[in-house]
Amino acid sequence: MNMLDNIYGVLFKPNTTFSELSNRKYFASSFLIIFLLALLTSVKDAIAYNSGGLSVLLLMIITFTFYMFVWVISGILLTFTSDLFGGSGKITDTLIGTAYASLPLIFVAPLYILSNVFGDHSNEIYSLIKLVIYLWFATLIILSIKYSHKIHVTQAILSFISIFVLFIVSAIGISTISVLGTIFIATNLL
Repeated sequence: MNMLDNIYGVLFKPNTTFSELSNRKYFASSFLIIFLLALLTSVKDAIAYNSGGLSVLLLMIITFTFYMFVWVISGILLTFTSDLFGGSGKITDTLIGTAYASLPLIFVAPLYILSNVFGDHSNEIYSLIKLVIYLWFATLIILSIKYSHKIHVTQAILSFISIFVLFIVSAIGISTISVLGTIFIATNLL
């Protein structure tokens, strides 16, 4: 399968396509998808903030770096949580699957531009369609976990949800340490 077949398959026949994507030869196309997603998001943000020139280039660099960071960290965490639930996939399979699962997000930027063209009356429709796109994305992430780690859909859902639990617990832990450190420093200065 070539990249366009994979894109079509993920969007319209995800079960069949994700079962075939667990192959390292698709890693370059996964990187290209993340790059395209970052580029479209940067263009959308440049239009939203009425930016131009050098600020658009800086925005593209920052957005691409952020997307790469999130892609790799989420790939690591999804691989870790999937392994905890009995999965047997590799991180490269997870990265390929999550990149291809991100394809619906590409529609957010053009949708935003269209909502600006139609004015304030389209905000509710834009929000509703964006919600559907995010649910589509989440469903594809769960399917990619299922097929790349060879686990049941329930285990894939638990793996996906557990990432959010890990983020919340980490945020609470970091906040607690920060507050305790501030209290300790403040009491020693008095």
